[in-house]
Amino acid sequence: MTEKELLAELAALPEGAALARVAREVGRRAAHGRVRDLPTAAADLLQAEGLTAGSASTSAGDPVLALERGNPSRGERALLGALLAKGVADAPPSGVDAEDRATAELLWLAAHTPMDAFPALDAAAGDRALGLWGALTDLVRRIDAGREPGFDRADALVGALSLRHASSLDVRRASEKLADEVDDAAVKEALAGGSSGAPAVAGPPVVGELEPAPRGVVSTTLLALSGLLFVIAGARLVARLALGRKEAAELSVTGDTVRIKTRAVLLGRTVRESEHVLPVASLAQVTRDVRFPRLALYGGLLALALGSWLGVSLFVDGARAASPSLLGQGALLVAAGVAVELAVTSLWPGARGRCRVVFVPRRGRALCVGGLDVDAAERALSALRAR
Repeated sequence: MTEKELLAELAALPEGAALARVAREVGRRAAHGRVRDLPTAAADLLQAEGLTAGSASTSAGDPVLALERGNPSRGERALLGALLAKGVADAPPSGVDAEDRATAELLWLAAHTPMDAFPALDAAAGDRALGLWGALTDLVRRIDAGREPGFDRADALVGALSLRHASSLDVRRASEKLADEVDDAAVKEALAGGSSGAPAVAGPPVVGELEPAPRGVVSTTLLALSGLLFVIAGARLVARLALGRKEAAELSVTGDTVRIKTRAVLLGRTVRESEHVLPVASLAQVTRDVRFPRLALYGGLLALALGSWLGVSLFVDGARAASPSLLGQGALLVAAGVAVELAVTSLWPGARGRCRVVFVPRRGRALCVGGLDVDAAERALSALRAR
């Protein structure tokens, strides 16, 4: 279960907000008093909120039991971290000083207790987490320099590893820059991405749709000139609009493996589910492109076709009427069509928006996942490049 799914379960609980408040206050108490025994810090808070074992439950466990027990299971650790992240997101720190204090608490908890909010922080807080990630970067820098009382090398290492959970490219670039500044070799390696074989963190799956792999320019042009491209595109459009056909896809990068889960939908019903597993070593090429990457080519072909049709029409009319002006207009329109094709094909700015990612294995057919959020796709590819 991903952090996003776990947070959705917690948000759906009637006691979700109260549990998040308790987790946040337990975290504050534990961090300020350097108390590693969570049940001691949680007992009176749970009672004050009227929360008892069995009053709330998730697929990862009972959050009340997780707070009451001193040795939570792996699933319960993820649950506690998600609760803490939700508590931070529900009442976010305001201002630089508040973000610094909150980040120091979260780092101490992640290093010394089962409550680690960093894996779920982006899913819970979104863009509001950027200030906390920046504060964590500064905190690791100060700990490495020996300028942060109460923290040691182990805390700096946990902080460096926690920064890998950040989805922001700016935070990742700041981490890489910090790797050049710190002195501790282990912290430096963790900030740089490490080479110990630890899986790169890709975050939750990226949701899109499975699409046909892009054709080459020559084949696209031949299909367009023959009219087959219109038939193919028209058939797909009819299938989508009239039959509701689509093939949803979830792209995730875990360790040395790319997984693409697909679900074919027809008339609102799932007709087929499949999963494609691509080892990184088997990939010959991975490319990311903007959505409708052949739009410039299609626009150029359309402009050429329209310009040629109008130009020839006017040319014939001009020849019949013996009108030099009409002949000139026809030639001008043909030239304009070619000029538009050249300008659009060569100078198209490639506006960013939704994008697609194409995976080309050494053997077998290429897989293309389109309709992806650009930032989410870039995070997945960053994790892939780290392998």
